[in-house]
Amino acid sequence: MGNCFRVSQGINYSINREISFSNHHGHGHGHMRNRSFSSSLFYPTNYRSAGILFHLSSHHILGGYHTNKPVDSARGITGVGGKKNASDPSPLYCAWRETFEELLGITPANIPVFYDLIKQYPPRYFHAVGSVGGGGGGGVHMLFEYNIATLFAVMNEYAQYQAKSFTSIYYTKMPRTVNELIFERKHVHNAEIITLCALPLPSPGIPVASTMKILPELLQDISFVQSAHSIPVRK
Repeated sequence: MGNCFRVSQGINYSINREISFSNHHGHGHGHMRNRSFSSSLFYPTNYRSAGILFHLSSHHILGGYHTNKPVDSARGITGVGGKKNASDPSPLYCAWRETFEELLGITPANIPVFYDLIKQYPPRYFHAVGSVGGGGGGGVHMLFEYNIATLFAVMNEYAQYQAKSFTSIYYTKMPRTVNELIFERKHVHNAEIITLCALPLPSPGIPVASTMKILPELLQDISFVQSAHSIPVRK
């Protein structure tokens, strides 16, 4: 699939680029360790934020439960990502920095080394969402898509660079599987993401807003169980 650009009066800006999802050896693990990739050729410089959507399977994506936001409207289940920092060299770097910070509690210390590492793992797709000069401080939100195997591959290589001293406040040992990533995560009170989860994707053609919600019956069951077992409700 080639590059697709839609520009309207120089304001609305959208990109969709697909890169082969298998590496050179054909293992299909979602990473390309030996493939060169110039990330700056396609990404807009006027972006306000960046994030990554990790595919766990063809029907599930990785989600995070935010509870420590200052307003109720910002709390709930969300993806991984955030606002750019002045030191971020590109939206790709911003997205991976936010991923390490939110999922692992780690801010990569050496920007050039970390940037060289993540450029070896090009995304399956990337999208520029929103309008330049629009809401949220101006600029677009850059969204990158990866297979979850790429996260583990990047973490493993970064750990090797760190001489195996790669530790996280959220994990006793570094997660290497989806089960470990979700179920062995520690509950740190002031963490931006408290709990990770596997979110089901709706069937094609069905509006996401009509299906990605917890129905009242289950909310009632959860509330009853919390009350019965004196489980604190997270606010």
